[in-house]
Amino acid sequence: MCKHTDIQHLLARLNCQTLPERIDTMTNAALETSGYYNVPHTGDTNGSQMVEIKIHDAFAEGASQEEAIRNWIKVAKNSIETAAASALLCSPDTISIEDMKAACEKIMSQGAAHQDYNRAQLVLDVLRRAA
Repeated sequence: MCKHTDIQHLLARLNCQTLPERIDTMTNAALETSGYYNVPHTGDTNGSQMVEIKIHDAFAEGASQEEAIRNWIKVAKNSIETAAASALLCSPDTISIEDMKAACEKIMSQGAAHQDYNRAQLVLDVLRRAA
């Protein structure tokens, strides 16, 4: 199954859950995906004091479990949107200029480290010159 489909299913589950259910779901998802769900131990002054989550290569942290899960949801949604923008950029189909510009801008907002950054920059430059 596609990683982004898995993330979408997980996001859909989290959307209708209470905090204790979300914690359980995220803990299980971390185990199933070889990720992690780290909660600091009370009294541990040497380790990180942040809750850290990595599931489906999406990483987030927060001062509490609720904040970390909320941040992970934002990162996961951004990951899906960026993957969709990359797919659009590389699509052989006819794409509207507005949609292509939006896809390029989404990819470029991720920074120069994104694998499609240069392509998005070139396409966006061409579209702007043609306008």
